[in-house]
Amino acid sequence: MKLFDPDPNLVWLFWPTHPDDELATAGWIAHLAHLGIEVHLAWTHDTPVRRAEALNAATLLGVPEERTYFHGATDGKAYAEFEELARRFSETVARVKPDRVVCGAFEQGHIDHDATNFLLNQVCDRPILEAPYYHTYLTRMPVINRFADPEGQELWELE
Repeated sequence: MKLFDPDPNLVWLFWPTHPDDELATAGWIAHLAHLGIEVHLAWTHDTPVRRAEALNAATLLGVPEERTYFHGATDGKAYAEFEELARRFSETVARVKPDRVVCGAFEQGHIDHDATNFLLNQVCDRPILEAPYYHTYLTRMPVINRFADPEGQELWELE
């Protein structure tokens, strides 16, 4: 399986945890959308203000509003809402029927990012690709957009 596959027959579901996390994969989202490939965006969290920001970002990236989904988790508390979120996540995956799902890596950078990754791996039987957001494994300062262990990672160079 090629991770960064621009096959026009694939359906992609990007699942940033919070509105603004889509920035980590914005280049790939926009690239796929520009090629006319079906791209969907789903967020674990939202508030009215953050939802408006997310919809604006989706529009700028080329993803129409009818391909966006919000799951209403409480910021910082997704782990306590697993049962309801699992149901909502399952419904979205069933509706979209993605060939590829992209979410934040399980990297202990933020408990909600890890909860999103864990839940998707519980409810989704499709390939799930991890995108690094940030981690603080060996330093006090976060490492941004890099995996702690780069072995096996694939990179897509921005053009």
